[in-house]
Amino acid sequence: MTKDFSLSFETLQNLYWDRQMSLTEIGEAYNVDPKTISNRMNTFGIPTEHTRRRKFRIGKQQLVELYVHGRLSTKEIGQMYGFSDTPVRYRLAEYNIPCRPRSERKGGHPIPKVSFSAVQLRKLYYAQDLSTTQLATMFNLHSATILYWLKKFNITLKQDHYFKSGENNPFWTGGYYPYYGPNWRQQRRLARKRATGHCEKCGSEPSYNLIVHHKKSFKKCLNYLEANNLDNLICLCRSCHMKEERNLISR
Repeated sequence: MTKDFSLSFETLQNLYWDRQMSLTEIGEAYNVDPKTISNRMNTFGIPTEHTRRRKFRIGKQQLVELYVHGRLSTKEIGQMYGFSDTPVRYRLAEYNIPCRPRSERKGGHPIPKVSFSAVQLRKLYYAQDLSTTQLATMFNLHSATILYWLKKFNITLKQDHYFKSGENNPFWTGGYYPYYGPNWRQQRRLARKRATGHCEKCGSEPSYNLIVHHKKSFKKCLNYLEANNLDNLICLCRSCHMKEERNLISR
């Protein structure tokens, strides 16, 4: 533990759960190793979850297009977003999308029929610089099917296909706001006082501090006064909070 490293229970829980920062991001902010942050969280008894599962964001419709229509494997989908296949499997289970039989995963699944050859696809994709969406529209297919055939024909995806992030990503939802205004701490305290330690959705009484959640997301409010109004705040346990966040991501 770094000698001059000081981080309170309240601050650490706020950074990890309210602001949704990863252990690495918190460590970089305080110039310490992520393991130090993890040890401090264990000392405070702050529960953690698998970071990749929490940060991997993909809507149900997009996952259906990639996995069901495009016939991409969980590993291939994970690689597209810079993850392993584990968080992809979590999302499949969460969205009740049935996994393909093992025999199909090994190559026994039917191949989507298309009218173009590898040479034609490469020419359209590289020489004419068409996107997968434009190609899908041209051939009346899902963009995920185009991705499947690019992979099948061993055509390397363009660099920007992998690394679009933030507002450049077509699935960008606006990110999160690390600062909720000057009255946030006071309003959060009042909301927790109102809840008297009980989740305001399921009624459970967890041993940790309840998470104060915005019913109407902060970025959709006119200002911090509207966002942090007590009528817009609800105290949730971890389980209910994760469900609310997932619902927000999948909309």
